Amino acid sequence: MKAYEINRSYRILLFILFLLLLLVVNSLMVKAQPLKPKTHHVYPKIMIIPYNPANYKSDVDMSGVVYKDDSPFGEYYSANRLIRYNLEKSLSEDLLLYFDINRVLFYDKLTSMQKDLDYIYKSVRYDMKFQRLRAYYRNFPEFTIMQILGSEEKRWGISCVDPQSQKPILMNPKLTYFDVTILDTALIPFLTKKYKCDYYLFINGFELKTRFKICMDLMKNVKQKDIILHFTLFDNKGRRKVGGLVGITYEPTYSDIFDIAENNLGILSSLVTDVIKNQLGLTMRCDIDE
Repeated sequence: MKAYEINRSYRILLFILFLLLLLVVNSLMVKAQPLKPKTHHVYPKIMIIPYNPANYKSDVDMSGVVYKDDSPFGEYYSANRLIRYNLEKSLSEDLLLYFDINRVLFYDKLTSMQKDLDYIYKSVRYDMKFQRLRAYYRNFPEFTIMQILGSEEKRWGISCVDPQSQKPILMNPKLTYFDVTILDTALIPFLTKKYKCDYYLFINGFELKTRFKICMDLMKNVKQKDIILHFTLFDNKGRRKVGGLVGITYEPTYSDIFDIAENNLGILSSLVTDVIKNQLGLTMRCDIDE
């Protein structure tokens, strides 16, 4: 009887050891299985080429005015360069939703980058043509009670109201477009070899126009401003993919240059980004929140 109990206990012990062995073997097999590689999404890379400073057109002379910019260089910038730098920054933030970005002005203190910009500007020609706006946004502040109850001129300014219909005049949808033509056929291959980009976004020009007719309007700050941005997108084969004009009409609220940089460049960038992503059929990248 005792021998039987010993044998029975021995068999139970062997069975338990066998189960433990199976668990160990199964665990080792699971660890030995190759891990599935993490999906790596490759997104098109775009290079933003800022407008030539000579293509900054404004009816307000701010050429001699300098402002302290929050750029990484901590320098005083002219109004032209402040807008140029912040426009590229804003475009980079919006285009990052669909592209990998190669910024130029952020590194423009590098001699090689500045030489490349000079080469780019010398390799293109700007052709004037009439074209309708690709996108437009009215960025007006809320009207005061007196403006709502008053005349159209109180709300929009004299030059913004049609004298016959007494209705606000919106930005002319057909404007002069600075289209870019690449003269040097070696330009795009050179940029592609050096920067490995799929697309090149040329910002061709920046225009700022003020609407008012008499000095009294200006004194009372009854005016509006139109901002017009010219752009052209090429792929890395030098083929033109899309281009045109986007615009904003807004009412200045305070120091004009900062009003543009802080409240309006982001809207312009969004308009350009929407035109490009719709033309190329892009969807928002899935790793943007990682």
